[in-house]
Amino acid sequence: MMAVIRERKKGKFTIQLFMGRDPVTDKSKFYIETVTGNKSDAKKRLAELEHELYTGTIVNPSKYTVQDLLEDYLREHAKPNTRIRTYEGYEMMARVHLIPALGSIPLHKLQPSHVQKYITDKIESGLSNRTVKHQYKVLSQALVYAVGLQRVGRNVCDAVKAPKVMNKEMNPMDEYQVNAFLDIAKDHRCYNLYHLAIFTGMRREELLGLRWKDIEDYDIYVDQVATQRKGGSYIYEEPKNAKSKRRISIDIATSLELVRYKEYKRSLGIKCNDNDIVFADLKGIPFKADGVSRSFKKLLKKLDITGVRFHDLRHTHASLMLKQNVNPKIIQERLGHSSITVTMDTYGHLMPTMQTDAVQNFADLIKNARTLEAVEMTG
Repeated sequence: MMAVIRERKKGKFTIQLFMGRDPVTDKSKFYIETVTGNKSDAKKRLAELEHELYTGTIVNPSKYTVQDLLEDYLREHAKPNTRIRTYEGYEMMARVHLIPALGSIPLHKLQPSHVQKYITDKIESGLSNRTVKHQYKVLSQALVYAVGLQRVGRNVCDAVKAPKVMNKEMNPMDEYQVNAFLDIAKDHRCYNLYHLAIFTGMRREELLGLRWKDIEDYDIYVDQVATQRKGGSYIYEEPKNAKSKRRISIDIATSLELVRYKEYKRSLGIKCNDNDIVFADLKGIPFKADGVSRSFKKLLKKLDITGVRFHDLRHTHASLMLKQNVNPKIIQERLGHSSITVTMDTYGHLMPTMQTDAVQNFADLIKNARTLEAVEMTG
């Protein structure tokens, strides 16, 4: 008999579905599930299970839990397929948050209501929507992985909306604040790093991965990023997307600053060969990412500037270029955005004055042409 429905007690029915024989032991394999409701509910569920068995999507859950899934996903998929920093983040979210809350639930019994309650509880506990959305994403990706391996029939996260996240407010500095900051940072060991961040819009990890061979006169080539692991060690990887791997032009003064910085480091006995890291200590180890950001905040505090993050130096570069009516396509290329859409979505609110100026310039062009034409006719 392929399937049996037994009433265990009132309102509880057990379905036992034959799933074939083990190819090694030749023992019969059964899928067993308890249904709450009446016999019609049990029959309906049996029909669904038989369809899943026929289409190959049914999995005998036995004692396979959400914890088992997350651990398998991290080990078998996330670790070999993501950057080390990304994997460590996923592992932390699973270990600290997802597994304690959902880990004991058998995978086949995980419901959208469990996911929704998890989201609500985490937000009410004080975690930000952005943080909870990251956790939701890890769980959803693990379930996609499970569906692909036919360990479960569906991804229950599809039925639950992820927390809505508002974009972080940008706090770029203006040109006067930039000059004041560079003046006060002049003698700091990170001065050249800060200077380059402002004048190129490079990301912190890109700056920390910069080698001397990546600097050629008035061009900088972004070919790798420095990713800091737990414990402080670094690994070097290619940028995340093709657009991030790019050439950035620099001005003459910035180029001279880098030449002087190289000469200064060599005077201290620090190697500055082609493959050596530009912003590194006496041992050639890149400056610590967190230390760079902390020093930046301390310098700003002396100027009574608050709310500006290191990443806002990137926004500073973009906003000051927009102020000079630089084409957004050029800004996209300098920042390494994957598309012009990302640039427009990020900085579109800063562009209204550009449109006003463009309209007036267009009108002036037509007017001047007419004036020139009239002069030539009378002449």
